[in-house]
Amino acid sequence: MSLDYGSLGKLYAEVTLDNGQVIMAHPYYEQAVGYLTIRFDKDENKLADAWETKVHISGKKYKMDWDEDLLPITITPVTILA
Repeated sequence: MSLDYGSLGKLYAEVTLDNGQVIMAHPYYEQAVGYLTIRFDKDENKLADAWETKVHISGKKYKMDWDEDLLPITITPVTILA
């Protein structure tokens, strides 16, 4: 469990049947993938899908280094005349 949302990983699972046959588990939503991402990140952009939904950017394919600010904040020095 990660309470700070900083963890990242992949969970793989396999099942061995009574007859010795090994079956690799896969997510219900993607038969070709043999793992789940931890934190849940279906598009694997390293941003948690729950967070993307919460901040209304889900489906926009932003990368991990995305920042909503288009420009950095700049502070203009002010001269005070006395």
